[in-house]
Amino acid sequence: MSFGKEIKIISPEMLRSKYKVYLKDILADCYKIESRSHTK
Repeated sequence: MSFGKEIKIISPEMLRSKYKVYLKDILADCYKIESRSHTK
């Protein structure tokens, strides 16, 4: 994966929104794992 090349093409605004969505996905996954471990 060529991440260095992507950054030059993507604008900061796009990168920021993508990063926010990425963080939301991570938080959602963590929350699912947390709730699953509590139910066991």
